[in-house]
Amino acid sequence: MNFKLKMVFTDLDRTLLRDDRTISESDYTSMLRLGQLGIIRVIATGRSPYSVRKVIPESFPIDYIIFSSGAGIYDWRSQKIIRRHHLSSRQVAQAIEILLERNTDFMVHAPIPENHRFYFHGDGEDNSDFHQRIKLYRKHALPLLLPATINKSCQIIAIFPGTCYREYLKIMDCLTGVNVIRTTSPLDHRSYWMEIVPEEVSKALAAAWLAEDLNIPRENTMGIGNDYNDEALLEWTGTSFMVANGPAELKDKFRCVSSNQIGRAHV
Repeated sequence: MNFKLKMVFTDLDRTLLRDDRTISESDYTSMLRLGQLGIIRVIATGRSPYSVRKVIPESFPIDYIIFSSGAGIYDWRSQKIIRRHHLSSRQVAQAIEILLERNTDFMVHAPIPENHRFYFHGDGEDNSDFHQRIKLYRKHALPLLLPATINKSCQIIAIFPGTCYREYLKIMDCLTGVNVIRTTSPLDHRSYWMEIVPEEVSKALAAAWLAEDLNIPRENTMGIGNDYNDEALLEWTGTSFMVANGPAELKDKFRCVSSNQIGRAHV
């Protein structure tokens, strides 16, 4: 291991976490060893804190969570949120107007820390990934009543079937004053998720803020991910890796390592 390494950022789903929601024994041991060496361990995920806790126990050897694609940072040891961002009511209204005009299926998430809750709107067409996510969060999801008046939101997620990438790009071009993050669905692994967040939000920007706060130089960081929403983070970290189950175009851009599916599960 590089003796200059001081901070490691890892994506969660399909990187550290396997498709069966387990973590390999070797990865768990590596996280323990990093801690013993005094290296800061950070999970950078699109999940909310509520969703992270469903798959990661409180005793898991980690120091921080960058959650909701950078909208917030969670100190895992103190179990406290130390940074948060939100879309303003104006930004939410503008995004909803554009999504409605394009007959797009979307979800408007509540402010942090309740951002696992959301309002949803669908056009009634077949979009199995959209409906699967509503079913998954059925206790925390409500239909969006129009006209909608929402004070602020952690993020808006629009979901497009895998055949609708051109429509995704058209809507992305219409959105201004916000950051748009592309994510492959963690549910069906085919659909496109458009995460609409404040301009100052991304995994990379959250990582940079945390590293500066801890006085850790960028060149002493390492990142590993599996998808498009990790790209900016891996461009920022000093040393970067893409797992073998990531998109081909990203594996061409970053050094490739073994798939997250390899190895015996940690019990």
